[in-house]
Amino acid sequence: MDKLYVYFYDNRVFCRKTLTVEDQNSFSEYFHDIIIPIIFDDVECIWENNESNSVYVDFYADTFLAVIKR
Repeated sequence: MDKLYVYFYDNRVFCRKTLTVEDQNSFSEYFHDIIIPIIFDDVECIWENNESNSVYVDFYADTFLAVIKR
């Protein structure tokens, strides 16, 4: 894990610029495409057949993204 921290620290300028890009092909868009199916599977295990699952999934995906950007 230490190597991962060192990598991000050494490349912090690039990472910060990457996180500021919005719209098409942005990190935010890519992250949502990857994380939403994962979260949705977990949410369905907790709240089966709940009509509000998509609201929970969007909330958690946005929260995780905000934490990463911070």
